[in-house]
Amino acid sequence: MVVQNVVFWILAAGMVLAAIGVVRSQNVVHAALYLVVVLGGGAAQYILLAAEFVAWVQVLIYIGAVIILFLFGIMLTRAPMRGETDLDNDQKWPAAVVSLFLVGVLATLLVDAFSDKEIVLKSPTQTEAVAGEVARGGRGFLGPEETLGIDTPATTSLINGGTEVDYGVRMRPGDVITSVGTLAGYSEREGRLGLMLFTTTEDTWTNQRGETVKTSRSTLIRY
Repeated sequence: MVVQNVVFWILAAGMVLAAIGVVRSQNVVHAALYLVVVLGGGAAQYILLAAEFVAWVQVLIYIGAVIILFLFGIMLTRAPMRGETDLDNDQKWPAAVVSLFLVGVLATLLVDAFSDKEIVLKSPTQTEAVAGEVARGGRGFLGPEETLGIDTPATTSLINGGTEVDYGVRMRPGDVITSVGTLAGYSEREGRLGLMLFTTTEDTWTNQRGETVKTSRSTLIRY
């Protein structure tokens, strides 16, 4: 078992225990703190998937904003921290029956849809390892110049170098918009990361009268 699998199950177990704490805690503040643990575990799972941007969005928005808002709302109001009455009732048994019914329905649907599918488990591969296999079977990321027959060196990483947009006449209801994309520039440079490919594309929108609606220039950097 690889390290990623071990870390995944540790995080998953912590998230499950914290989720149980959210619904079982009778203290509102404690429930909110348990929820922080759940959301933090979700962010850690995104990091395992090499989705660091989504992980930081999870931390900044859900933990750094929503949970803090909950805590301030709790502290600034004079609502009791604990429930004054027992929140338990006799509806837990019907709820358990409905939950088991839904689990059975989902399991039946999954078995019916995927029972003949064979899952071959392999060791996990990092995103960077498979990046070079995208689009051209090992040649790297497919750029717009390849469609014009220009052969380029293999690359494994791709970043957005920026986009400039110029607007012309306004679009009106009923206009017929035509978009024409062109390869505006291509160059190769040596950098700290090795050979870097700079591709500039231009996209021009015109209406049925030949008037320019929008012109955008985008730069793609591969290395």
